Amino acid sequence: MKRFLTLFKIEGKLALRCPDGIIFGVIMPVGILFLIGFIAKDQQAGNSGYTFMQSAFPSLITIGICATAFMGLPTTFSDYRDKKILKHFFVTPVSPRVLLLVETLIAALTAIVSACMISLCAILFFDYHMDEIPSYF
Repeated sequence: MKRFLTLFKIEGKLALRCPDGIIFGVIMPVGILFLIGFIAKDQQAGNSGYTFMQSAFPSLITIGICATAFMGLPTTFSDYRDKKILKHFFVTPVSPRVLLLVETLIAALTAIVSACMISLCAILFFDYHMDEIPSYF
């Protein structure tokens, strides 16, 4: 457990040093939320009964999750492979599984921060609330 926490602390600092995950996983979805909020906050999105904000909110949270998990993890591991860091993990007492677990946990924490920031900004700045889903049946 000590090795896991040490690696988690080091990888967390490295994740903050390379701002790709924060820019594409947190800042970009919040920026798009503000863009949609200022342009078409209360306008109806077609005949669906939703506003643009209500239809964009779940997709922005999905963008935050996908940017951290599906873009962040492969980018990190390919960068480690290119710099020959993965080769060095085979001679350390830390297994590659622990590295994968740590990176997954950091991506999950970034996705949670992204979802919280999107939710807070939508509620505080645009008075967002999800209405009941209209029934067509």
